[in-house]
Amino acid sequence: MAALGVALSAACGTPPPTPATAVATARPTPSSDAREADVRAAVVAYIQAEAKSGVSGDAAPMHLLVLPGSKAEGSAGLAAANARQSKHTVVVSDVQYSAWAVDLSSSDATVHLIIIATGHNATWPA
Repeated sequence: MAALGVALSAACGTPPPTPATAVATARPTPSSDAREADVRAAVVAYIQAEAKSGVSGDAAPMHLLVLPGSKAEGSAGLAAANARQSKHTVVVSDVQYSAWAVDLSSSDATVHLIIIATGHNATWPA
């Protein structure tokens, strides 16, 4: 699996009447290259795990998705740590992915994409 380094930014609004807790299943654009499809799936899994770790305060699931010593490993616990320290988080209710640009080499992948995450602010633990 490629090392991942992705920052989740959420558009926050007024909390809905009942808090949303589901993270949408991604629908990346299909690719004819199986490696690219695997990379896209890994990126989506990382983003979903980051959103969940910010709510749970537990970064362990994120650490399962990154390579030891990678930049992604270094930032994998930030959402959880920020939630625990600030006592605030964002509960993500929907994530949309667009403008995928995946560059593959024999050993790495670089991904640029647009992520629009929507949700609401919450006091941690949410």
